[in-house]
Amino acid sequence: MMDISECLKPDTMIYLTRDRDTKKGLFYKDEKPELFIKDFNHAEFIGEELCEIRNLRCAHYFLVGCGMYHLKRMARYGEIDGYYKYKLASYDFKDSSKKYKSLAEYGIRDVDKFHAMLEKTPTAKNREELCHDMLELLALDIYMGQDDRTSNNVVFEIDNDQNIRLAPLFDFEYSLNLNLTGNNNIQGFSDLIYLNDYKRIREFIKLYPEFEYMLKSYSNVDLCNLIYRTYSRHGLKVPDDKWRFYEEFEDDRNKVLKKIVR
Repeated sequence: MMDISECLKPDTMIYLTRDRDTKKGLFYKDEKPELFIKDFNHAEFIGEELCEIRNLRCAHYFLVGCGMYHLKRMARYGEIDGYYKYKLASYDFKDSSKKYKSLAEYGIRDVDKFHAMLEKTPTAKNREELCHDMLELLALDIYMGQDDRTSNNVVFEIDNDQNIRLAPLFDFEYSLNLNLTGNNNIQGFSDLIYLNDYKRIREFIKLYPEFEYMLKSYSNVDLCNLIYRTYSRHGLKVPDDKWRFYEEFEDDRNKVLKKIVR
């Protein structure tokens, strides 16, 4: 969708660190706190901003330059000398006093993993909390057109009393896709529960009326303005030729929301 080279400005601040020949998704263990580095994608910052609007916990990303030396310092892009691979990074969000388990690690065979997870909560209060967490995630993924909310991308946080909450959200890269504009598809793929058709999602809303409110709240989002703000905050620019896509995507998502919450 968008290459990092299109977005950088001379005063963009970048954290410089040593490049590692590792697979995407591995933490850099010698960096304390541990650093997670992935390829740049246009949706990660946008997902983070939407999480802040809905008061959802999420991983916080920043720009990193991977080069030959372990410099561990910030530098302006226009002043960087040498070859660097520019990527996204976030620090490990895990709390050492809690346990973390992905949806995949629970090994739930039921297609409806949403309700299976609710059955694992120790109290009625925790069931309500976890239900709220998962509803918020589903609403966000529908709005963004998430195409990769697999069981490995849904992580739960368990405290000493065995209360279960969603861990901070991450991995928005397979959303805001070009193929979504113009066809009004729901496209909110999630291994939690299948909600990819309008009839099914309206039946789900009958069970959880608050889910309709969560979805409706995104109709008040000025997506293009949000994208401009978040990219500016990171010292980045959005290429002029990409704004038409964002406008079309915002229009498509609003039409989807209207069909759901009519």
